[in-house]
Amino acid sequence: MSRPSMYLTKKCDALMDAIAFFKGNRGSRGTATGKEKRFVFLAQIDFWDWEMDELIYSVESFKTRSQAWEASTSNLGGMLIRLGFPVQENELWNAVWHRGCFGRGQEVVAPIKKINEIIEAWNSLLGLCEKSVFKPKKLIEKHIEAYGVQCVKNLDKYRKTPLDEKA
Repeated sequence: MSRPSMYLTKKCDALMDAIAFFKGNRGSRGTATGKEKRFVFLAQIDFWDWEMDELIYSVESFKTRSQAWEASTSNLGGMLIRLGFPVQENELWNAVWHRGCFGRGQEVVAPIKKINEIIEAWNSLLGLCEKSVFKPKKLIEKHIEAYGVQCVKNLDKYRKTPLDEKA
């Protein structure tokens, strides 16, 4: 039996709440409309894109990072030595490893299904921004042709690919 990482689950929930806010699905203390929220989202898109990339990396790298919890004392010592950490070997060798008081023996896994839901919501928010706050495509093309304007035609470079659930 396995359970998702609580830490990553909370990170996922926080980002999903932010995406829902910008989509207009969550209220705010002010009177900002969904469109107004999406204008602000676009102004901050590099930050939110970084947050998405960081969360995806955290989920993708979870399996490798979790090996430190699963390693035997000698394997863990080897990992620490390869990283160059001058640990107290006598303390390491005497350490007794427990998987914590929650669900002892349960395998902890990355929340792949949850991150894929967030990726779907993220991509949906990008589409909503293109549809509701971007100028119509024909008008964008007309401005590019007539004035040589440099502009973002779509948000494809920010779209994310769902993770493989088998990984």
